[in-house]
Amino acid sequence: MAEYLKPLPDIDADNAEFWKGATEHRFLLYQCQACKTYYYPNIECTNCKDLRPPMKWVESSGKGKLFTWTVMHRKYHDGFTDDVPYNVALVELQEGPHYLTNIVDCENDKLERGMELDVTFEKVTDEVTLPKFKPRVAS
Repeated sequence: MAEYLKPLPDIDADNAEFWKGATEHRFLLYQCQACKTYYYPNIECTNCKDLRPPMKWVESSGKGKLFTWTVMHRKYHDGFTDDVPYNVALVELQEGPHYLTNIVDCENDKLERGMELDVTFEKVTDEVTLPKFKPRVAS
């Protein structure tokens, strides 16, 4: 595997299960077991205001819609030199939370607010697989 030169996520005790799921091509969300609200990740439920509700990692649908995005025309990190211009997108997941990512398999000028998306996974190191999103193919 080629050396990955872009920044990698900080994996810690609060999000390790999310990143483990990504290596298995599963997009996990944290869910309050009291009110069933989804988060990415959050240790306290802001919906039911329970200070320590039972929270659990659950597999999501991996579906969402493009909420907003920007196209970067300058490199702000040397690892992105070959990617300019690239998009940074906020996806509204079907379950409710928003997820910051990139839209792949789509030209930047074809991005549209509300376009339906599906998760895809990019293995970047032996330890890290990044969830990204691509346009949903009509079936």
